[in-house]
Amino acid sequence: MLDGLVREAPYSTGLYVQRGVAQFGLGRAADGIADLEHAAALDPGLDTPWRVLANIYQRMGNAEAAQAANRQAEGLSKR
Repeated sequence: MLDGLVREAPYSTGLYVQRGVAQFGLGRAADGIADLEHAAALDPGLDTPWRVLANIYQRMGNAEAAQAANRQAEGLSKR
């Protein structure tokens, strides 16, 4: 379902975030991370994709990547 919506609205940051979360939840971490990184690229001023990425990296046990994503999110939220 989300794939179809993304095809209809390829510039919707929110849809990429939603699909990224769903992909991760389905065990497709690489696809989820790719969607979240794409969302971050679509709207560079939005901290949400970075916050979700930080959570995913933390859950995967990648503390360094989680900290980097958190720093990115914090930098954006202070603007």
